[in-house]
Amino acid sequence: MSRLHHLFPVLQDSLERVRLGSVPTPVRRLFGLSSGPAEIWLKDESLFGDGGWGGNKVRKLEWLIPEAKRRNRSTILTVGGLGTNWGLACALSPGLAARMVLPVPGSVVLAAPEAGARRIGVI
Repeated sequence: MSRLHHLFPVLQDSLERVRLGSVPTPVRRLFGLSSGPAEIWLKDESLFGDGGWGGNKVRKLEWLIPEAKRRNRSTILTVGGLGTNWGLACALSPGLAARMVLPVPGSVVLAAPEAGARRIGVI
């Protein structure tokens, strides 16, 4: 059960979630970054996500995928820059096809992982 569902049980039936990663993610101390008495710690979200992807982008998809399926949708359309981690997470997400609009110098490209990319406009 998610923390949100634990705090608000009434959402359990109306706000679905699909588990895409393993929790908890580790917390580790960062040495050499503090010159004072305070310690600096990092919650390493890069290790969240099963299947070669990770981070907070995957956590967001845990909520978006069930909502898309509830609405009988099969594709997620997103916009991002070249090398977008969000676009990668969408492309690797289970259960939905991904379409990405990527602005590149001089044009706009529509990328579909299974079909490659094609130019759809000029900036």
